[in-house]
Amino acid sequence: MPEENVTAKIESINARGIMTIRFNTSMTTNFNLTTLNETSLDLYIEPALERHKEFSFDLSKLNFTFNATSFEDDLLTIKLNFRNPTYVSVLEVQDSLVFHVQHGFESMFWSKTLNKPLHKPYWTIRSQIKAQIPDNLATQSLESSG
Repeated sequence: MPEENVTAKIESINARGIMTIRFNTSMTTNFNLTTLNETSLDLYIEPALERHKEFSFDLSKLNFTFNATSFEDDLLTIKLNFRNPTYVSVLEVQDSLVFHVQHGFESMFWSKTLNKPLHKPYWTIRSQIKAQIPDNLATQSLESSG
């Protein structure tokens, strides 16, 4: 029987920048979520169709900050705060969001069940990201009424 590894996938990213990452096992979550930051994680956008090579393209418009908002059992939720949300996935083909665990921080993602860290091929995962909208009271009320 093959040995089971700890895996992860980006399950969803909504239009207001709420991303969920699902692990295949229960994870150790009893640590301060603020340690999941730009030192331990590298998150960035890969523009679709090499649009970043266009003369008028401004890569800084894809800048964002993030913060982990919850980590319970096998589900990690991260809020992406885009500086220019309407610049994300503006083409018919969507941009990709990359989630990368920095070297030396892999053990932050430790399985309680399997008693081992996230498997190396899953230190970097990516997913298409839909067009984003500003996260404000107006868009939040539209989402809750829809």
